[in-house]
Amino acid sequence: METTGQGRKARHRLLNRRGPRGRLATASDSRPRRWRLFGIALVLVHTGALAVSTPASSPVDASSAASGPDPWSSRTRSEDASLAATLEVTGSVVSGGVRGRVGIDLIYAQGGAGVYDIWPCTHSTRLAMLGWDAAGRFEGRTTFSDRHRDFGALTMVRLEFYPQDCGHYDPWSGDVGGVHVQRVPGDGPDWLSIGRVPLPRPGTGAFPIRGRLRSSTALPDGRVQFDVFQVAYGHPDTVLLSDAPQPPQTSTGADAMAFATSTNRGDRWSGHWGWPGRYILFVRDAGKDLVHGTADDVHVHGFTEIRQRRIPTIDLDAMCFGLDTCVYDRGAPGDVTGRVVTIDPLRIVDTRGDLGLPGPVAGGDGRSTSPDAVVRRQRAAAHEIAVLGRHGLPRTGVAAVVVNLTAIEAASTGYASVVPKAPSGTNVFDDQGTFTRSVTTSNLNAQQRETMANLVVVPVGAGGRIRIFNRLGVSDMAVDLVGWIATDVHPDTTVDVTHGSGGGVVALTPTTVFDSRDRGAPVAVDTPLTIAIRDHAALPTGTTAVWLNLTASRSQGPGFVRAGATGDPLPDTSVVNLDPGTTRTNLALVPVDERGRVDLVAVGSPTDLRVDLVAAITPEGSSMTIVAPRRALDTRRGLSTPTGPLRPGAPRTVDVATPGRIPPTATAVLANVTVTDAAGEGRITLWAWGDPPPGVATLHTAPDSTRANLAWIPLGPGGRIRMAASVAATEVILDIVGYVS
Repeated sequence: METTGQGRKARHRLLNRRGPRGRLATASDSRPRRWRLFGIALVLVHTGALAVSTPASSPVDASSAASGPDPWSSRTRSEDASLAATLEVTGSVVSGGVRGRVGIDLIYAQGGAGVYDIWPCTHSTRLAMLGWDAAGRFEGRTTFSDRHRDFGALTMVRLEFYPQDCGHYDPWSGDVGGVHVQRVPGDGPDWLSIGRVPLPRPGTGAFPIRGRLRSSTALPDGRVQFDVFQVAYGHPDTVLLSDAPQPPQTSTGADAMAFATSTNRGDRWSGHWGWPGRYILFVRDAGKDLVHGTADDVHVHGFTEIRQRRIPTIDLDAMCFGLDTCVYDRGAPGDVTGRVVTIDPLRIVDTRGDLGLPGPVAGGDGRSTSPDAVVRRQRAAAHEIAVLGRHGLPRTGVAAVVVNLTAIEAASTGYASVVPKAPSGTNVFDDQGTFTRSVTTSNLNAQQRETMANLVVVPVGAGGRIRIFNRLGVSDMAVDLVGWIATDVHPDTTVDVTHGSGGGVVALTPTTVFDSRDRGAPVAVDTPLTIAIRDHAALPTGTTAVWLNLTASRSQGPGFVRAGATGDPLPDTSVVNLDPGTTRTNLALVPVDERGRVDLVAVGSPTDLRVDLVAAITPEGSSMTIVAPRRALDTRRGLSTPTGPLRPGAPRTVDVATPGRIPPTATAVLANVTVTDAAGEGRITLWAWGDPPPGVATLHTAPDSTRANLAWIPLGPGGRIRMAASVAATEVILDIVGYVS
């Protein structure tokens, strides 16, 4: 239950940090005092203020708690007697006869030394101690100065209440939890009278907080450390949320917010006992290999909601560990490897009918400079899509989702992207903090009044959410969920895996399995077309789904194409859109039946259709690693290739592995390929260096237009590829989003 000096110093260093423009600490609120304290509370508990709990069988060692210069003997918290007045905190604890200890932080105008001013427990006679007896009465030091020689006037007092006595704090046992309370001079002349402090225990609406951990690697006891702090809801949550239970209060009106500190036991974590509400969790993952001491520690803190039957699972492979919003105090989100799970396509967003999002998508990604917190929240929500725990997806174990993004009659020429909801920059209380990262790559491009689609594999962001970044003007959009990338689960874990393990990717030499031009007639409207892929290509044994590159040309009108496994009802979603006078290409992930067959149907217009097999999903395939988009090729700027357009008759060899930071074991990359400034209609092809060029196109070009397509590209020796243009010169951009090894 002791607190390391290092942890507390980190917390105090962040005392005066605020979000950009400092809006959140002063946002209008029906309870402005609580919101100001709510904003300050973050910086007080910013970086894992409390150390690992001491096992009940071990005595507390004060030497570790007071490591470094003694805060009293060295007078790092010395008091200037000529200016200071002595203050005293008074109150009592309602604990049901359980004894306990109290730690006090004194926060001054200029910060503090970063350690407890009054300690809960110590064996050193030089340090003050405080606790309460079985009757709830304080015992120990309760007085302190209202001024500090180095840090100025006292501005806040924080108390942390630990149930159980010194050497016996155990968040896994007992039925009485801890709380933290804070008071400021603005609370009135009796601000240090905290009154009767309730503790979470049976009969008070409290419950044991026991959650699960999920990880692709082993979870030895003590690998993950937790500090659990309940916080009060503030504006705009008190306006927008129907379920926003506030913590109980002391008899003098201070919030008594649940608190615990612990380490994991296998795949479980504990917050001791607490009340329903909002919490900040400080989660410190000591690394994936404690035995060998790898330096991959990751520390985050962020918000989560806790209810009696909704204790969050902490997913150590997920962004923000699955918390709603977070700050990375150490480390950063990493690449995640998993297996591909395919589903029958499901439309999760269609703004034409307010499905998933409230109407057409405005420009940008939802960030706002409005002074109204409600408006800011609503604008963010108009771009965010919650995917985990919905639409048949699990709440944890999802590294990325596979979606087909369609811009419908774009309001202006431009582009759109689907991105993860990012971690916050420095302050979880800043509702604009998750918009600090610039979007530098696009997923689809469209001309004004065009309907354009592209397949996207996007990492799942904080809170299980993804966002639409729109540079097409206020436009309708549709999003179809076609699958996800499921992270592995270590065999020691007991987390329920209800959706199977998925399959691996086998990247293939692109092969045409159907071309309507070979039979001299287009695909008719509303007439199912069955393609037996095994009759035309070497489909791996056990294939459950295929990646198909679909090219629609010479369409007689607007429309789209549906696809699905033969014998199953075709979904009401599209895999490629039809536009008369243009050639459209789109990658699709399509389930197959047990004989390797798919059905296609043209809707709205007859069209010529070419279907190229580029990859398969099989039980024996390779796991797929998802990365943040990495630009590996740009002919406009001379990245990985000489500056200037790719011209017909002048193929190029390009190393994409080095700039894309792809390991030498990689055999293929998944990349968004974009062509722009094309001299006319034509096509480009990308393939593995050292192999003969396949007779299929990766993407088609159009004059005065920018086009994009997701593509599987096999790699040759040294991570090199070849690329060639046919008919028309064009600039080429390649952004890697994943790879298989």
